[in-house]
Amino acid sequence: MPLPADSSQTAQEKINEPGGLDAYYKAVLGPKNQEYYLRQFARFDADGKVSANWHWPGFFITFYWMLYRKMWLYALCYFLLPYLFFGLIGLMTGLSDHPADPSIGLAYLLYFLGIFILLPMYANAIYYKHCRKKILSARGATADMQKQMEKLSSKGGVSNIVFVLFILALVWILAVLAAVAIPAYQSYTSRAHTTQSFEQGGGAAGSPSIFDKRI
Repeated sequence: MPLPADSSQTAQEKINEPGGLDAYYKAVLGPKNQEYYLRQFARFDADGKVSANWHWPGFFITFYWMLYRKMWLYALCYFLLPYLFFGLIGLMTGLSDHPADPSIGLAYLLYFLGIFILLPMYANAIYYKHCRKKILSARGATADMQKQMEKLSSKGGVSNIVFVLFILALVWILAVLAAVAIPAYQSYTSRAHTTQSFEQGGGAAGSPSIFDKRI
């Protein structure tokens, strides 16, 4: 993805120098894990293309990682993809004469390979493309490098919304567990009291009375 030419030839030469993009990358990345991503981006720049490289956050917390890195559109697509995919599979199953159609099983396999293998392998590449687009946008908006850096710093970096969503998700999970556990516990205690009362009543009914002992 080539960067557009600046109005200043000196600025363009500076960008084309080895490491000339570091200032832009640092601005758009922010201080969090900056060194890691700078190494990945430098490798992509040196190769002239993106390549596969395993990314653990892209495997374990893909959606939250995308939100954390302000990749809003990617996060939205990732969130909606399962609903679209399983809705389509359900439609295909309903229209198919054979519910056990091998093509449906193949579609499931490809989906899970894409989500759990390909996406983590190319997460760094996706983020690299995302940052390059932000740099292109900032440089196209103004020729003032200081304003470019300010724009990248505000649009890039990380977002704390992921922590808010994590807390909300945790509260939601606890609420669901409470909604399931509390009625189950109440039902258990109710059955226990009923059983205990029945046993006590049966024991009292089965024990001999004083009149029976006298006879």
